[in-house]
Amino acid sequence: MTAQEFLKKTLKGWESLFEGIKLKYAYDAVTEYHIVEVKPEEIRRGSVDYKKAEMQLWMDFMEQYPDECLLICAPSDANDMTNILFETKTTWSFIISQEKVIKERVDYTQYDFYQVHSRNIAEIQLKNNSYALAA
Repeated sequence: MTAQEFLKKTLKGWESLFEGIKLKYAYDAVTEYHIVEVKPEEIRRGSVDYKKAEMQLWMDFMEQYPDECLLICAPSDANDMTNILFETKTTWSFIISQEKVIKERVDYTQYDFYQVHSRNIAEIQLKNNSYALAA
């Protein structure tokens, strides 16, 4: 298994383990780095389970691919993410209300609507495409 296959498989597993995680993985041929951007910060820095999973990824990656370089970080304009190899389903966010811890899902024929008031965020996905809404 190549390093790229290994990372894609691992990140796919993270997608189902950590609800709300957003991941982007790209390989930067110039720097020869595998770059994984992770958000939100509440998961990346606040979840003990995520921290354990990231540490395990680091250990497994270094053991299996000692000549490869890996960067796991928050999204940054400094990263060259033009060669995306893996990305979780993209959703767009916008501010909608005050702080209340409510999560609801309304399923319609063509779309799923997610509303997370605790973060003042609403997300909408239309099948495989995502859209930003403003009011």
